[in-house]
Amino acid sequence: MRDRQKYSIFRPLNPEKTFASFVSDQNNQDAYDLCKSVASNAGNLFNPLIICGSAGFGKTHLLHAIGNHCIAKSSKCRARYATLFDFTNEMIESIRKKKIRNFWRQFRSIDMLLLDDIEKDESKPRLLAYLTEELTRCFAAQKKQIVCAVGDDPTKEYLSNNLLLKFEGGIKIPLYPPDTNTKIKIITKNARQQGAHLCHALATVLAKHAISIQELDGLLIQLKAHTLSQSQYLPAIHNQSQ
Repeated sequence: MRDRQKYSIFRPLNPEKTFASFVSDQNNQDAYDLCKSVASNAGNLFNPLIICGSAGFGKTHLLHAIGNHCIAKSSKCRARYATLFDFTNEMIESIRKKKIRNFWRQFRSIDMLLLDDIEKDESKPRLLAYLTEELTRCFAAQKKQIVCAVGDDPTKEYLSNNLLLKFEGGIKIPLYPPDTNTKIKIITKNARQQGAHLCHALATVLAKHAISIQELDGLLIQLKAHTLSQSQYLPAIHNQSQ
């Protein structure tokens, strides 16, 4: 019970989100290579690493991939994933209960902090300023790695910009929308993982109607729901087990 409370803000890494399962294209190859380099040299290269881009471009996937890579490289690596919303809520609760020292103590044993959705809690500038100072104290001085994912709205980058100012050697790398061929590969792969086969023609149609990876997954879910409701699969998609 005590350990679960201690790490209540952290969420488990998704073992399926790895570098091997990330479908990249020429536009995002630099971001992909940079994330792999940081994962292999945590704390010593580009700290903090800020991954920016619109929702559904693969930021969360890369966060998990970095953490999974570090753990696979060394079982002693302590990579922890959290959203900024969970992080700040837990921190505020610790302040309210006068247990803020206990809150920050949990980070002493962490090697890498993977912080997601940091643009979604920008309404508390004083709190974020405090968070910036504490993260700098806990991580920068001891060369512990921070990787953040932020949206592409420049008005909501307070935390990421301040971390870059406080740390030495940080970098911000953009993720761009996947091209059509990449989206075809992604939706075909995701369909296969769900036990279905998607023909190229239908995958192309879906890819042209979706901007992000999230939209691709949504279209695939709608397609399967529609075909199931008709009590049969479309000729273009069929269950591999049949």
